[in-house]
Amino acid sequence: MRHRSLTLTMLRLSLGCGIFADPDWFGVDVATDPAVRADWRADIRALPFRDGVADRAYLGHVCEHLPLADVPRALLEVRRVLRPGGALCVVGPDRDRAVAIGAEPSLLAAIDHGTPTGRPDDVHHWACTEAILLPLVRAVFPDARPVPVEEIDRSWPVVSRARWQVAIVASRT
Repeated sequence: MRHRSLTLTMLRLSLGCGIFADPDWFGVDVATDPAVRADWRADIRALPFRDGVADRAYLGHVCEHLPLADVPRALLEVRRVLRPGGALCVVGPDRDRAVAIGAEPSLLAAIDHGTPTGRPDDVHHWACTEAILLPLVRAVFPDARPVPVEEIDRSWPVVSRARWQVAIVASRT
């Protein structure tokens, strides 16, 4: 775990940062694997931050790792820690897009079930699609809108811009 202070000028949270922790973002992850380079260990459904502390929140391939019924609670927590006007970016797999572009069966299996590492945090609880994820995000962030992942601003710590992904941006009003 990296050790940094929360006294940053603009707090940007990478929630579920995994092994792809961006040094310009404050990484938060529940995983205890030493390869996960989080600044803080916490569950996204119960974030240990005060209300309105973050300017930006990024969820990269996180929602599908939660039981579908827990996604709204996680998004409410993200909304709570974002300041008014704060920005959200959610990126995840989109099974429908993967099928449409003729993805290999191995990619479809990974979207459905996760990567077979044996770690419980690598399991996918549901096959993510824009049709499922967008209404969940809009229920908490009414201005949420899908954006092609390749058009996401480079300031967000998006690891992959593969076309089989869904990207959703929103703000806290």
